[in-house]
Amino acid sequence: MRSHQPKTIRVALILLALVFSSLALPVGAQKPQGDEALNSLIGLLREADSLTKNDGLHSALKRATEAVTNAQKGDKGSKEVTGNLNEASVLLQKIAADSSSEGADFRDKVTRAQQLVNEIAATYDKNRAVQKVNGPPIPCESPLSPVDCNGEPRGPGGPGHPVSPLRRRFRVTFNGFTVNHQTNQGLYARWDTVTFYSNAGTVDTSGHQQAYVTGGFYGHRGGVLATIGTTPENRIQGGTAGPNGGFITGDSFPTLTPWVRREPYRGDHTAAIPPTDYFEGELIQNTNAAYIIPSIWLATGPDNLNLMDAYRAQLDHDRANLEHRVADMITHRNSLQLGSFLRPGSIFGLAPGMRLAIGVPQRRPIGMQPEREQFTFIPQVLVLTFDSAEYLSRTDFGSGIGIVPVRYVDPQGFGGDYTLYFQVERLGN
Repeated sequence: MRSHQPKTIRVALILLALVFSSLALPVGAQKPQGDEALNSLIGLLREADSLTKNDGLHSALKRATEAVTNAQKGDKGSKEVTGNLNEASVLLQKIAADSSSEGADFRDKVTRAQQLVNEIAATYDKNRAVQKVNGPPIPCESPLSPVDCNGEPRGPGGPGHPVSPLRRRFRVTFNGFTVNHQTNQGLYARWDTVTFYSNAGTVDTSGHQQAYVTGGFYGHRGGVLATIGTTPENRIQGGTAGPNGGFITGDSFPTLTPWVRREPYRGDHTAAIPPTDYFEGELIQNTNAAYIIPSIWLATGPDNLNLMDAYRAQLDHDRANLEHRVADMITHRNSLQLGSFLRPGSIFGLAPGMRLAIGVPQRRPIGMQPEREQFTFIPQVLVLTFDSAEYLSRTDFGSGIGIVPVRYVDPQGFGGDYTLYFQVERLGN
C-alpha cells in the first residue's frame, strides 16, 4: 500500500532519525568529565608556570602538576587520588600566599586552579560512598559483623548468643597537622611555634581507671621542651615562614599531606611530636573503652599566667567525671557517626580551667572559646569503645580510611585554626 503521509512529513522524520543516530556515540567515545577537568587543571598550572620567573614558584607548580598527573593516572575512587588532589590544593594555597609580587594574570590562574582542584576533589568525594570501608562491607547476617541486623552488638555466637565478647587490639597515632590559619600575635611574633599536651586513658564499665598517660609540653626528654617551629630556639624545625622555620597559614607538618603517615611513628607518645602514638591496647566489646584528649598549644609569648598548669590541674580535677561518662558509652549504643565519638569536653564534665583576655600575649591552647568578657578553653574528647574503634578504623571522613580530623578554631581576634589528624588502626584479628 502507498503511504498517505505527506512528503514533507516523511522528509522531516528521516532528518530526525539521522540526528538521533548521530548522537548515539559508541561507549567510551567521550572522555569522562573528571578527566577533562583534570586536563584543564594541568593546563592552568602550566600556563601559570610560564608566567613566573620565581624559582620557588616554579618548583611548587611543578610539584602540584605532578600531583594532579598522578591523580589522573589513579583510580578515581581511591584514597591515593584524594591524597594527590589534597597535596595539589595545599601547594596551590602556598603558591597563592607567596604570589603577591606576581602579575594579575598569574594570580588569576592560580586562583582558578585552586577553585578547580577543590571542585574536582568535592566531586570525587560526592561520588564515593558516604562511608568507605577497608574492603567490602560486612553484611549484618555475617558472624564477622560486629553488630547484627537490628544494630545490636554481636557476640561470637551470633545474635542472642553472647558467649564471649569480641576483642581486638587497636592503635591510635597522631600523624600530623595543618595550619588552616596562623594565630594573631600582633607585634609579638609573625609566625607560630607549637607544642602539644596529650592525655589518654582506659576505663571499664564502672568508670574505674585502667591506665592514664600524659605527655607533650611537660613530657620531655633531657629538659628540652617538645616544641616545633623556628630553630635553634625550638627543638624541632617546622613551617615555611623563613629558612629556620616558623608556621604560617597553609603550612603542614611533618609533610604536605600530614594525614598520611609516611614515616615510622614514635613509640613514646610523651614527646607528642607527630607522628607518634597516643594509644595502643586491647578493646573488649561491652567491657572497656579508651579516650584521647588532644590539644595543640601556641608556644611563643610570655608564660606568666601559667595557663598550662591551670589546664592540667582542671583536667586532674574533672577526670573522674570524664571517665564515668566515657564508661556510660561502653554499653550504650551510639549512632555510627563521627560526632557520636568525637565530642566537646563539656559533654564529659570537663570545665574551663583558665581565662585569658583578648590582646594579652600568652602561651595558650589553640581553640579558645568566648566566656563573658574573656576567653577560655575546653578540649575535644575522642572515645574508643570496641564498636566505635571498629567503625572509625573502617571509615573515610575525607582524608583516608581511619583518619580522624580534629579541628581547633580560635575566635576571630585570636586567629588560629589548626586541624590535627589521628589514625585509628586495627591490629591483628
